[in-house]
Amino acid sequence: MPEGCSWPSYADGTPVSIGDRYVNISGDVRAVEYVTVEVGASALCSHDLDDDVYEPGEHVRRPAPADTWDQLREDATLPPASYCDRRDVNLDQGWEPSDAAQAMALDVIDRAERLAKGGE
Repeated sequence: MPEGCSWPSYADGTPVSIGDRYVNISGDVRAVEYVTVEVGASALCSHDLDDDVYEPGEHVRRPAPADTWDQLREDATLPPASYCDRRDVNLDQGWEPSDAAQAMALDVIDRAERLAKGGE
């Protein structure tokens, strides 16, 4: 690789491969169809879509693993604030413990409904 160029990688240092699924800056899940590398940047590309450009040292995000009933059961035993932190459930600044409990309950219900529709 020429000096000043870098291949895109995940936070754990694993290089991105063609066919990998990744989360772009907008939060959409895409598949890598090809990669372009230039001095000072690299781009993950999908046909007919805008390229997602990454600066050197910027990491590519992997999609979250599919939810399962077992994971939901395990997560439901967490304290509400820990659950919200793990699942990235947004709480307003200055939140109260009851806010975390309510946010957790709503998220658990949403996850269970999605799992029930998916047949998992």
